[in-house]
Amino acid sequence: MNVPAMIEPVPEGASQVTQILSYKRVFISALSPLFMTWLFRGEADGTITNAVELSKKRYGDDPNFKKYIETVPLIVPKIF
Repeated sequence: MNVPAMIEPVPEGASQVTQILSYKRVFISALSPLFMTWLFRGEADGTITNAVELSKKRYGDDPNFKKYIETVPLIVPKIF
């Protein structure tokens, strides 16, 4: 819905390169979901912080924790 507001105005008769560059804010904002997914996944699998390691150290022997780790997906829930 915000795409029209993010497109920079282009003077009449501008080159194709200038017209394409007027969409740079749209392209940059399209990268945001990919970056957020990378951050969430990194936190969930332990590559960014040691939260996974601390949880395994604290609850590693608990059978409920093992079942939780095996059944719950990292980011996107299983619908089917």
